[in-house]
Amino acid sequence: MRVDDRGIGKSTGDNGKFTSFDKADDVETEIAWLRTQPGIDPKRIMLVGYSEGGMVAPMVAAKDPSVAALVTLAGPGVLGMEVARYQVKQPILRDPKIPEADREKEFAKQMEEALKDLSPHETSFLAVDPIQYDRQVRCPALIIQGGADATVPLRSAERVASAMRAAGNADVTVRIFPGVSHSLLPDPGGLPSGWAALPAFLTAPDLLEDLTRWSVAKLGPINAK
Repeated sequence: MRVDDRGIGKSTGDNGKFTSFDKADDVETEIAWLRTQPGIDPKRIMLVGYSEGGMVAPMVAAKDPSVAALVTLAGPGVLGMEVARYQVKQPILRDPKIPEADREKEFAKQMEEALKDLSPHETSFLAVDPIQYDRQVRCPALIIQGGADATVPLRSAERVASAMRAAGNADVTVRIFPGVSHSLLPDPGGLPSGWAALPAFLTAPDLLEDLTRWSVAKLGPINAK
C-alpha cells in the first residue's frame, strides 16, 4: 500500500503544517486500517521506507511490536541537521569552480540560506535523532543504501544497524550497493543535480532482487497459508 502525504494528490489535510511526527502518526493509522482488510494477514505487515521514510518507518516500528519486518532505503542514521550539512557540502566539494580555500566560506553562506524560513516539516526533520527510534526496533530489519549517496551520509546504514543490534535485535542486515545514488538508480556521480541526465530511471535491479529475496525469507511467499 502506498499513500500520498497530507494535502498531496487526493489526500486531504494541510501539507504546509505537516511534520515528520505527523507522517509517523499517519503510517500508524494506515497500518491499523490495513489490518482490517480482507485478505490481509495482520501478522505479516512489513514497512518499507525511503529517504525520510527510512526514518519514519523505524519510528512506527519502535511503537508497534506487531510490525513483522522493516526495510529502510537510504534512510538517515544521523541528526537531521547533519543530513542538511551533508547535502549542502557535497556539491561544493565536487565543484571544480570553487577553489578549495573558498569552500568553507561558500558552505557557511549556503547553509545560512538553507536554514532561512523553514517549514514546520523541515524544522521537525532537523530536530529528529533517528537513532533513538532505531534502538527500539525489534523486528527483522534490512538496511539498504547506495554507495554513491550524496544526500544522506553513507555511514547512516551502519549507524542504524549498530543501534538496532546494540539494543538486542539479532536480525539486522545491511546492504550497500556500489555506484547507486540516493535515487536508488545506477548513478556513480550521486548528486541530485545530475539525476535528470541519467540514461534510465530504473531502480538498480540487484537492489530490488535483494529486497524481494529478503522479504520473502522473512514473511514467507505470498500464497503461504
